[in-house]
Amino acid sequence: MSNWKDFKFQVQYIETDNLAFARRAFASFNGKGKKRQSAFSRLRNEVHVVRIDNDTTDEQDVAIERKVSIVEKHDCYPVEEKSSLAQYPGTFTNVSTFRTLSEDELEVACNWHNTYFHYVPLHVSCFFMFRDIVKTYDAYKKELTPKLLEELAAMVQGLFGDLPQYQESVAEAYRKYHTTKYGFKGNWHDDAYAVALLQLYKRLGGKETIPLTLLDRFEDLDTYFDPAILNIANFTFEYQEVPRRPNPMRNLNELNGGKQSVVSLQNRIDTLADSHKWKKAVQRLQESDWTFDMSRLPKVEMVRLGDILIDEDIQRILDAPHCAGIIDGNKFDPALLQCLQCIKNSKGEFISIDGQHTASVLAGLIVAGLLG
Repeated sequence: MSNWKDFKFQVQYIETDNLAFARRAFASFNGKGKKRQSAFSRLRNEVHVVRIDNDTTDEQDVAIERKVSIVEKHDCYPVEEKSSLAQYPGTFTNVSTFRTLSEDELEVACNWHNTYFHYVPLHVSCFFMFRDIVKTYDAYKKELTPKLLEELAAMVQGLFGDLPQYQESVAEAYRKYHTTKYGFKGNWHDDAYAVALLQLYKRLGGKETIPLTLLDRFEDLDTYFDPAILNIANFTFEYQEVPRRPNPMRNLNELNGGKQSVVSLQNRIDTLADSHKWKKAVQRLQESDWTFDMSRLPKVEMVRLGDILIDEDIQRILDAPHCAGIIDGNKFDPALLQCLQCIKNSKGEFISIDGQHTASVLAGLIVAGLLG
């Protein structure tokens, strides 16, 4: 068995005895000052691996692409949170919630949205609502009937106009409910979307079967809606058709094949030159006494793992399950390992700033006889 201490790996380091620098650097490498990958960006990469690269070796990539295909089938499209595309019908920005839904739940939720609210973006309450409804009906072994789905749409349309307005109304009803019942304003529960709507459905005379496990949760929540709603007599569950127009997202969808373009660094420099914020930041540096110190650029060296030290006041506690996840047999690729980030003090010691899990994995694989 090789001695893990003698195994050399790439280390990028700055020479300093200043541990305050190390703490700030750790914050930078782990979020502060760093452009993090967004939920949509991660989703886009997973989908493009399957759609553009035709790589189906990762089951999770294949599964998420299948979910995206389901929502696209119903003219629904994930987009970046602050994207200008978020104004278009069927778009949604809450990718994290989208991921939590099963294929069946996405099928029902997006089909419902595209059937009845195809003219507006998809509100996240639609995901929460049908995640609970579909899951409960499956457990109940009862059909979620087309009649109920249409009558729920008629209620949203006739009482609130759309789901964003329903969200405001149910949030206010829940606030009153919790304050009255418990004496203080409680945290919002996403399952209240489905519960409140189905309670209102029964209150207004809806005849379709609703599982009691949905109606009993947040008992009498429906009584805290606006009196104008509660006092409606003989509500007609009739959905008013809205003319359907072509959805621009069919052509603008960023997941449909990607941009298929590679640009030069000059393109990015030109982008900075057009940025007002960049120009102001440059101006502030020019007006200060700051100069670029070439000696402060990081250096790179192959360093023995045995020479790496971990300052536990700077680094997190080692996450063993995370290390196990790194070497997952179906995914682990040494090509994806990043070089270690350290400071090198005047004693010649390398103190880890970032990458302790990488170093620990490498040493652990050597001890296990899988490396070296």
